[in-house]
Amino acid sequence: MDIYHRSPSLQSGSIRLLKVEPASTQHGTVRCNLEVVELATKPAYCALSYTWGSPWPVGKSPAQHSNSPAIIDAKGTPTYNANQQLQAIDSTVNGSKETTRCLINCNDANVWVTQNLFHFLSHCSRTAAARFRGYIWVDALCINQRDLDERSHQITMMADIYREASEVLVWLGVDDVHTSQGIELLRDIACLTPAKRFLLLPESVQSHERWIALGHFFQRSWFNRAWIIQEVHLYFYMGSSLQNLAARLGATKRSSISSSGDNLLHALIRSRLSACQDPRDKVYSQLQLGNADIFPTYNASIQEVFTATAVWILEHSDNLFVLCCVEGEDFQRTPELPSWVPDWSVTESLGLRITGYPQFSAGLGRTRKLEIINEDGRHILRVEGAEIDRVGEVYATKDEIRDDLLLAQTWSLFQDLDLASAEVLWRTIVTNRSSEAGNPRTQYFYPASSKLQESFHHWILWRAGESFKHKNPETKMELLSNITVHSKDDSILPSDTEIRNMLEKCIEDPQYHDKLYSSASLFDVHYTHAMFLRPFKTKQGYFGVGTQCLQHGDSIFIVSGCRVPLLFKSVDASSHYRLVGGSYVHGVMDGQSLENEKLHFQMLSLK
Repeated sequence: MDIYHRSPSLQSGSIRLLKVEPASTQHGTVRCNLEVVELATKPAYCALSYTWGSPWPVGKSPAQHSNSPAIIDAKGTPTYNANQQLQAIDSTVNGSKETTRCLINCNDANVWVTQNLFHFLSHCSRTAAARFRGYIWVDALCINQRDLDERSHQITMMADIYREASEVLVWLGVDDVHTSQGIELLRDIACLTPAKRFLLLPESVQSHERWIALGHFFQRSWFNRAWIIQEVHLYFYMGSSLQNLAARLGATKRSSISSSGDNLLHALIRSRLSACQDPRDKVYSQLQLGNADIFPTYNASIQEVFTATAVWILEHSDNLFVLCCVEGEDFQRTPELPSWVPDWSVTESLGLRITGYPQFSAGLGRTRKLEIINEDGRHILRVEGAEIDRVGEVYATKDEIRDDLLLAQTWSLFQDLDLASAEVLWRTIVTNRSSEAGNPRTQYFYPASSKLQESFHHWILWRAGESFKHKNPETKMELLSNITVHSKDDSILPSDTEIRNMLEKCIEDPQYHDKLYSSASLFDVHYTHAMFLRPFKTKQGYFGVGTQCLQHGDSIFIVSGCRVPLLFKSVDASSHYRLVGGSYVHGVMDGQSLENEKLHFQMLSLK
């Protein structure tokens, strides 16, 4: 029997609410019922925010209590032991094991739910608190997930459903040995003044074990869900802990962004690292926050949803910032996606990571020109641009450089640089932006502060020492004999002698290179802000950074109305291009290229 047999379809403005029956025995079946209500009638209910699958990410598992109940009510009374036997199955899809499923009874019909949801429903059935005895909205049961039309309509109501709820209950999963210490540390942090919170280690919260416990707390899967950005509001529940943490910590108020079409794009950027079981939900979960009048439909493919979203953003904004969010073909997961459409299923921190690029104006001196056409069933974006240079020498990625600075392919980036060139290099690597350490509101400055220059010098020594430390004895001796920088006399780079002395000290004192970090940390913080980038030098000698996917010969274009230069790859020597991604090219970011009267602008077709 289907659990929706009493309410096969929902009318406009209607929702289902769940009511869990009190448990008749300690290990009895969880029973619940669904009831249809009109949201406009202001029914009393709580809304649940939780993780459908495991409360822990793949490869992680909680450190369980050995003799303690996993769930305790607000008074400290044990209500449910998570170690009890569950009636459960392991479902397998395409040969891979999925989340454990548990059986409940809803509307007199048996239905399987994930173990995490089962834990919550079991908690409700065994707890006397009023909030668990009333109506609860749980998406997995209150929405008929097999009815795609109902699913689409209910998603448009999600913001209202959470807004109208008397409480939003956040279920993080059963607790473990780290829970109490992590919560205690959060309470202590909440008691600190704003100024003290920004100290590295205030005395009242100095405890290695508690910080580890807090790390485990934030590793729970719930914190990585895309939907939580609109769901989270009030209470957090995690096993024995019931805390209004949002109120205790004083939720940070951010200034609202503009009411233009950029709202949706900024929401998508903020949620890029978040995960969704259905990639289309990366967009749909942000529609309310982005004030976007896109109707969610699960009959459309992922490619269609992402393409329609990019088109909507372009039509509802006056810039081309969405093109800078393209991740490049090496990262793209969605097949048949136009090169100019960001793939929001990608969860890496890609691009320059400068939301809006407000400091840059490479192509702002010209009015944006664009049109979207359909060519043989493909969406083609036409923009106006002019080629200013091409990618010449390509270096190792930023991640590879930091990981092993002494490799020949990474070390080549720092060869033969005079004072001016070395400064251009470090400014390029950090996109010429810096923030003042210790500033509570983290304001970025452009151009970057000269304080980074000295830190860059020590950063080279520190990373060289780190690389040296992991070499075998034979390689170490070879490096000591052959290390050369070829730096100019006035360069800010360390000299051969300075590097060799540092390496010898690393042999004498294995902890020596760690001491260098205090001087190198300022530059390293800025360096690691955006890691999925690759430095390059143009054929005209300019330093730049762009997506890891860039290649020798890629064209660098100034595009009318775009704040940063874009990298294009020619398609079969035709007038068509594929977008590789945005870039920072030192010396053109303030519109200097537009002063060239010979610059030839033309309409370009992006596949």
